[in-house]
Amino acid sequence: LKVLLLEGRGECGSHCDTLELGEPGFLHNTHATMMASAMNPAMGDLELEKYGVEFVQADIILSHIFKDGTNIIYGNEFEITAKSWEKHSERDGRYMRLMDEMFTPRMKELTDLLHDAQCDKPNPATMKKFGMILGPFFGQIAPDHPLPELMQLNGFEVADILFDSDKTKALTTTLNFAGGNGGTRYKGMGAMGVMLASAISGAVFPFHYVRGGSHNLTHGLLRCAVGHGVTCWQACPVDKILVKDGEVVGVKTHPLAAIPDQEITAKAVVSNVSLKPTFLDMIGPEALGEDMTKLIKSFRYDENCVCSMNLELDGDPEFLSADYDDGVQRCPNGFFGVESATELSAHIESNAKKVIYDKP
Repeated sequence: LKVLLLEGRGECGSHCDTLELGEPGFLHNTHATMMASAMNPAMGDLELEKYGVEFVQADIILSHIFKDGTNIIYGNEFEITAKSWEKHSERDGRYMRLMDEMFTPRMKELTDLLHDAQCDKPNPATMKKFGMILGPFFGQIAPDHPLPELMQLNGFEVADILFDSDKTKALTTTLNFAGGNGGTRYKGMGAMGVMLASAISGAVFPFHYVRGGSHNLTHGLLRCAVGHGVTCWQACPVDKILVKDGEVVGVKTHPLAAIPDQEITAKAVVSNVSLKPTFLDMIGPEALGEDMTKLIKSFRYDENCVCSMNLELDGDPEFLSADYDDGVQRCPNGFFGVESATELSAHIESNAKKVIYDKP
């Protein structure tokens, strides 16, 4: 097996950068921060520690802080999360303890299933297995709402049924929104996103970080790939994905690439460029057909994020809500600025209309 990696930039790792943006020596992760590499089964085989990658983790995975001086957190153990959630609602704390009771004995099965869902092509059998695992759990949490009914709702409607506290609803819907697990405001995918975000985050798939910055993961992956015989051409963006008789047969490099206008045949092509450039520019509408082209053109990049902000601080932030639960001080990631799921919904609706949400 021969593998060629074509990197459009001079250095691998777009969307996984760690850069000096201002003060020398002060590093910023400009895109990817939290890692969920456990969701990819390949990570267990690559032995990235041999290639300089060191994953680190706190006992608190993420938090959501509120103006009233409270917070709510996800921990890397069910009990940590349950103790935080039950401060806001006894029922919401029970949600986590029931998850521990029902999911922990089936962790290997659940992990394999999530690997199939994340990394394999869509398969009705996978969704059926999900229903067999998740159905009994949500059947106890929301006995008046069968799983097929929940799946017809959007993420905000599902959160209203599953949780009592507005703060638990804010945490779970914001996590789904920030993680891009499916448009929270859309029916079906929004429901699945919130249900999975609330069910698998924390103890099932704990988020982690890379010592030295997120970009070190890219370096480790590249060292690993080269060590296993992969060839890498850097500064070689792809101009076209070659299609013949309805099948992808290779790629052609960009006229301004370091190795320009090079046609390379391949048995398989994997693109890490996002949806629209891959299909509309590299493959082209003529190979996609009218219906698929229309569907891809309808995809929105602007509903989740308006801008990002990077700060250089002279010390760790000190949160007022630490008096409520000091776990927030050990949390490397979290949310603020949204007080409820209702407010988040208004934010998303504004983004969709290309209007900045301006409620104080």
